[in-house]
Amino acid sequence: MKITLTPDILDELLAVNEEAETADYILNEGYFALSEEELSIAVKAMGKGETPSSAYRRALLPLLDQEAKEMLASVQVGYGLDEIKALDAGFYQGNPYYQKVCSIVNKKTKIGDWALEMKSYMPYQLFVYDEVLPSCPYASYSPIGFFKGAFPYPALSQKGTTYMSLIPHEINTMAEPIQKAHGRVLTMGLGMGYFAFMASRKDEVASVTVLERDPSVVSLFKKAFLPLFDHPEKVEILLLEDALLFEAKEPYDYLFADLHHDATDGLPLYIRLLRKKDLAKEVDVWIEKAILEYMRRHVIALIGEESDGSSDAEYESVETFSDSLLRALHFHLKNYELSNQEQLAHLLSDETLRSIAETLKI
Repeated sequence: MKITLTPDILDELLAVNEEAETADYILNEGYFALSEEELSIAVKAMGKGETPSSAYRRALLPLLDQEAKEMLASVQVGYGLDEIKALDAGFYQGNPYYQKVCSIVNKKTKIGDWALEMKSYMPYQLFVYDEVLPSCPYASYSPIGFFKGAFPYPALSQKGTTYMSLIPHEINTMAEPIQKAHGRVLTMGLGMGYFAFMASRKDEVASVTVLERDPSVVSLFKKAFLPLFDHPEKVEILLLEDALLFEAKEPYDYLFADLHHDATDGLPLYIRLLRKKDLAKEVDVWIEKAILEYMRRHVIALIGEESDGSSDAEYESVETFSDSLLRALHFHLKNYELSNQEQLAHLLSDETLRSIAETLKI
């Protein structure tokens, strides 16, 4: 990149990335790691009238050294830590598919390495419950919440490790794709069948074709989940090792891709999917905003490196996907002019990042 940003713009931009990384660290190593005993401190504080955000901060502070306290203070506002909220368990427990799946879990359904079982959030345990939301300019945060009581949820586990679960995050992040589904629907990734169930219930959805690579997941789905569907006749499952190699005879009306676990493993799949525009007239990807935020952080990191004089040589050797992404971005943006706030805002917008991803060579 040809970077001529003023020092104040550049410093503010790099501070955003640093604060976002700090917020992630505080959440994962602090808030999400609170024990039952430590959570009780927050419960008592809320009982005395403190807001949830203040109460959880009170529970976390005694566990931190001075450096960590300063880190927490630097991101207390603007990264979701000041907006922790109590969630309505009844809203999620009233979900029709949640109710149906919970009713069969005690049958201990198992196929191959996969097993359907009940997991639970502890009372007041913190977790991410929805897609990322915009924070300060050029940054997003994950909304955090809790239930006041234990919240059981069905989950699919393989050899003791949970890979799929019907939790608030799943329900919330699929609400918009379900609302948009219409006509002939194609979905990549079967999971527990939540999207397929909710989409197939809609009158405006004629069919739901599901692409899945794991035969054990398909067998478990047909045995345990498909009998729960209101319209099983609308659902077709195709076993395919790589869903992104699928070719449609004619474009579907709507495609929803859910092949990934998080933004990190989602980005390489996202890049490939953007090149498959012929599959459907309209395409959505699960947690797309989080994927674009992951990419945005790499672009900002690249701006910092190149403003310090990094050249082609620094990007020749790669060991991780993150390295590969930085390398690809470096060469893709080699002639990009970055001299003012407007150009910076354009580069870091969702629309520009999406267009870059579509042609990125990794």
